[in-house]
Amino acid sequence: MSLSSEQFRVLFVCTGNICRSAIAEQVFRARYGSESVAFASAGTGALVGAPMPEQAADISRRLGGDPQEHSGKQLSRAFVEAADVVIALTREHRSEIVRTLPRASRYTFTLREFARLMESYQGDAEARPLTQGPGVSLADTLRSAVPILAAQRGYAEAPPTPDDDDVIDPYRRPQEIYDLSGAQISDAVDRIAFAVEILKYRR
Repeated sequence: MSLSSEQFRVLFVCTGNICRSAIAEQVFRARYGSESVAFASAGTGALVGAPMPEQAADISRRLGGDPQEHSGKQLSRAFVEAADVVIALTREHRSEIVRTLPRASRYTFTLREFARLMESYQGDAEARPLTQGPGVSLADTLRSAVPILAAQRGYAEAPPTPDDDDVIDPYRRPQEIYDLSGAQISDAVDRIAFAVEILKYRR
């Protein structure tokens, strides 16, 4: 992962790195990519070098991503160490990331959990404020958010079922499963985007 130390580095992780984590990486890059924020993805059992299935690529394009140059990459300890936050697509992926690097538990979330914690923080008037203001870089503001959101795990309302923190795997499954997986990613992205807009003005 060739990312400079000045950037805030986001790593998305699923299994094969050709569907869920690839879509999430591309959609977030389209929305938030900049010189100070960089996105990458990898898989716990990656199909290394493989392109995205057309169904997954189509979902990415519909959500604003660009799947053209994607190829599967294998998750490594170095990838996890280099990231400022790791976004897993399921709880199983999160567990594997933490087994790879135990201290990553402090900055690893599932995508849907991250959206839930963002909403919880947004509604928590007593939570510690983000580091922001004149002279504070976006990267530093985002770094300040990670431990704050991790602390929200103790306050956020639990999902109705644990599976609600996961994004379903569509690989080699019918189109309706691809559509469901895409809808789960899209919903989480929209919820995070809404919370980000609100938190820009929080002091």
